Amino acid sequence: MACISGILLPCSRDDALSLRFHHGEALNNMLGENRRINLFEPTVDGHRSRYLSEIVLGVRQKYPSCTLRLCVVESQLGSDGYQEFLKPLEDRFEFCPLLDLRYRGRFTSEFAKLKLLSDCISKYPCDDLVIPSGDGIVPLMGMMPRWILRRLVPAGVRLESMVFRPEWAYSSHRIAHRMYHNLRRRATCRWPGDRLHVSDFNAWKRVENGTDNYVAEVSLIPEVFEAWEPWGKDRALEWLYELGFLPKGILDHFASFAVINAPGAPSLRKGTVPLIEAFVKASELHAVLLIWGKIPEDVDEQLMLRGVPWQEDERIVIIEPYVTEEAFRALFSITDLVVLPYQSHLGGVSSLFLISVIFQLKTICDQRAWLGWASEHYRHGLAIDSSDAAFLSRSLRSALGNDSIPIATDLIANALRQETMEGGFRGKWC
Repeated sequence: MACISGILLPCSRDDALSLRFHHGEALNNMLGENRRINLFEPTVDGHRSRYLSEIVLGVRQKYPSCTLRLCVVESQLGSDGYQEFLKPLEDRFEFCPLLDLRYRGRFTSEFAKLKLLSDCISKYPCDDLVIPSGDGIVPLMGMMPRWILRRLVPAGVRLESMVFRPEWAYSSHRIAHRMYHNLRRRATCRWPGDRLHVSDFNAWKRVENGTDNYVAEVSLIPEVFEAWEPWGKDRALEWLYELGFLPKGILDHFASFAVINAPGAPSLRKGTVPLIEAFVKASELHAVLLIWGKIPEDVDEQLMLRGVPWQEDERIVIIEPYVTEEAFRALFSITDLVVLPYQSHLGGVSSLFLISVIFQLKTICDQRAWLGWASEHYRHGLAIDSSDAAFLSRSLRSALGNDSIPIATDLIANALRQETMEGGFRGKWC
């Protein structure tokens, strides 16, 4: 028997289950009509704007009539990432400006973000608070006594976040780092939210086997890319030149030179110093090294201290304009070798490495942490100690001189493509 509006009707068990399912679905949809969802992301630099755009699209698909707010510091509206990924979606969310609190330092910036979060909930009451990038604020909230936290976040607010860099899933040779990472692990496990996402498979396995016990429900979430195919090299070069990404004088080199790509903004942490030193040492290489962004002062200082005359090497090309999604595809389309010499890249999935696997591009990466694991897991790339400039230089020569670098099979590349390009990330939120 089934009951609809007080009337008993005869029905089978399957009919009853079906009615219960549809009733529950209708109730969820009805609640979704009045649902207030805040996306809290003070800054939208780097890849954050891409993640935010996917979350906006996913939430709007699931709850078409909900109140969806994007809570961002107003100055971020002019950033390249916002303009490219979020401005086209402004009709799908309400913009709610946050105070621009400028604090520097590992801890002061997170406390400032916590104050912004409290102000956000106070000004814009919500049913769901989504914190896409929770690496700093999630462990901070996990360390706080529950009674203090509830003064900041009311008990009725559902919390959802994502941790990008679970450093504790990888060992560090430095005792101080291990102690700090273990403290962050404990605090993250205590985070009193409802749902926490991780994209790192090793962090997820620790949850499955009971090594890490979280208060929140934990889910594994894939990286996110738009489905695309590489361009032809001639077409990509022409496009990059016409839009000012490559100078005209260098185009002649691309006809006979190999292209070594170092994607991502140059920095000490990303190993730009040993990479440039290694490339300059390999003066006989008929290759072009593409650096995505201006060389920072600290990187230039280190190169000067090492006596590396990189500015005299005409084979090094600095791409100064902001690299849009379209430019990203064009640059990968002319690539012969991808180099990811990250230093201390504990935790954190490298989307650049995954793209290299999907398109089966020759890759050199660091052997530590996630990159070292991924190279073995996907059977792709040469994982080395990339802090050794001399060894890295020999690896560049070897990579361009023969086919000894492992390349992912078609099966692995296609499986990874399907996992990351079918909207799996978009459908995980709320």
